[in-house]
Amino acid sequence: MRLDLLTVFIAATTILCGCNKGDDQNSDGAQRERILKYTGSLTTPVSERDGVFITRLNTQAATASLRVEPGDSVWIDYAMYTFFSKPDSLFATNIAALAAEKKFDTRYMSFEPLAVKYGETELIKGFARGINNASVQDSLMIFVPSELAYGNKLVGIVKKSTTIAIFADIKKIRKHE
Repeated sequence: MRLDLLTVFIAATTILCGCNKGDDQNSDGAQRERILKYTGSLTTPVSERDGVFITRLNTQAATASLRVEPGDSVWIDYAMYTFFSKPDSLFATNIAALAAEKKFDTRYMSFEPLAVKYGETELIKGFARGINNASVQDSLMIFVPSELAYGNKLVGIVKKSTTIAIFADIKKIRKHE
């Protein structure tokens, strides 16, 4: 029971923690090169915004007028992976099928969309930058160098100076009032 609670705590910390204050002395350039090499092989366009690389996975052009802006409430399905030369090990998700496929202990997991108040809820910097200006129903893959993820800190199973890849599916946006 205690181990399960620790697992839930680590998962929550992994998503919401802004644990990226450490410098990535390990090879910022090498991380960027690996991201560019991988994203160059994708069939979907990739853009760089504020140090993160983003590709839209859904093939339809975004037509929704609702876009994520500071102060908005946003609901997101997500999957977070370590990244070396491709998305590798899944370490956090709220998608039941992925959790079951990876045989996660799901007893204490929530499969509801992650609800955040954009700009107020503390998120990993790269995650926040990646969903900025996204539309409802956007499915994104966000590639985050370690300095915008967890930096030079060990967080759960994510080693120091690790690049991460985040799948984010924007389910709902409620505009701030």
